[in-house]
Amino acid sequence: MPDEFVVHDSEMLDLSIRVPVNAKGFRFVADFYSSEFPEALCSPFDDFFVALVDSNAIGIPADKNVAVLGGKPVSVNTVTFQECVNGHQGCTSGSPGIISSCVSTAELVGTGFDSPNSVACDSNSLAGGATGWFTVEAPVVGGETIRLRLGIWDATDSFNDSTVVLDRFRWF
Repeated sequence: MPDEFVVHDSEMLDLSIRVPVNAKGFRFVADFYSSEFPEALCSPFDDFFVALVDSNAIGIPADKNVAVLGGKPVSVNTVTFQECVNGHQGCTSGSPGIISSCVSTAELVGTGFDSPNSVACDSNSLAGGATGWFTVEAPVVGGETIRLRLGIWDATDSFNDSTVVLDRFRWF
C-alpha cells in the first residue's frame, strides 16, 4: 500500500443506540481542529473525521458518513476552516496559496491550536485552525437500534494531529 493511504493515530468510538420510538433523526454539532492547518493544505498530509451511521432510514449515504460540511467529507484538505489566521497556505507542499476564509480565532483560545507558530507559513501563523461549529444530522427509524461510529485519523503522516469536539446530541 502506498504511503499516502496509510492511516495513523486512528480512534473510533463505536456506539449501539436504541432510537426513541417517536424519533425521526438525530443531530449534534461538531468542531474539527487540526495542527495540519495551514501548512499541509494541498499536500498528501490530511486528517479526517467521520460519523458513520447504520440505520434502516431512507437518506443515509452509501458510504454511511453523515459528517459533511458544505457537502464535503470533513478533512483538512476538503473543508473550509473559519477559526484561523488568514495568510499563506500549503507552505510544505511547494505551492502556497492564500487563505481568506478565517473569521476569528476565538474558538482556538486555550486549546493549544492558538500557540504562535512563526516558523510555519507566515510570521503570524498559529499552531492550527478549526472549522467552527457545524451540524451533523441523520435520519433514523423510531424504535430501531442504530450503530454510530465516530472516527478520526491522520492520513499519510503520524504527526500534526487533529481533534474533534462534539456537543448537543438531540433526537428530532
